[in-house]
Amino acid sequence: DSQNQLINSICAKTGKDFDVAFTSQLIAAHKDAIQLYENAAKNENDSEIRNYFISGLSTIRGHLDRAMDESDKLKK
Repeated sequence: DSQNQLINSICAKTGKDFDVAFTSQLIAAHKDAIQLYENAAKNENDSEIRNYFISGLSTIRGHLDRAMDESDKLKK
């Protein structure tokens, strides 16, 4: 499937090429996760579940920020 192809493509790389491909995928995955969490927080009626998604957003955003920082370092 496409996910296995993506993983194999990243794993076939070495050195900086691997780092760039890996961080690029990491950024994309975290952006997707943020969108899912935002949608769940917006549409969930149960306050406990909604709060779970809201609180998780800050963690995922922090991870995204760190991944983007690493990506920026690789561009230098």
